[in-house]
Amino acid sequence: MSNDLQTLLNELDLLRNEAVFFLNEENWKSLLSAETRKKLEKIKPTAIYIFDGNPYILFFDLTDDVDPEREQTIQKQVWSFYQAPLAFVVNGSDVRIYNAFAYEKSLKAQGLQEIVLKEGQRKDVFSFW
Repeated sequence: MSNDLQTLLNELDLLRNEAVFFLNEENWKSLLSAETRKKLEKIKPTAIYIFDGNPYILFFDLTDDVDPEREQTIQKQVWSFYQAPLAFVVNGSDVRIYNAFAYEKSLKAQGLQEIVLKEGQRKDVFSFW
């Protein structure tokens, strides 16, 4: 986990939250169905926020990822997954938040609908945790 993802999770008061699990650890697997686990292992989020026995938010840390197509692939996979309504993509200090249930497919744009927030609004908007 990069410092950037750690900073985001800390900002959202999720860094030490018992509902946040990291894909590279085993402690989350017993909380989800085999089918959901298999899909998450294919999508490869860095961290998962599990609420009421379901993945609610997927966190992707692309800070050290060199594949320029990875974010586009994530958007398609998360939309097809259709279980987690939110996806946070961290790439260095750049954080993008997506509505994972809204995939736009037009001549101008193709991908998940981005939730655009002003500086400092993330904690206010996502403070229900």
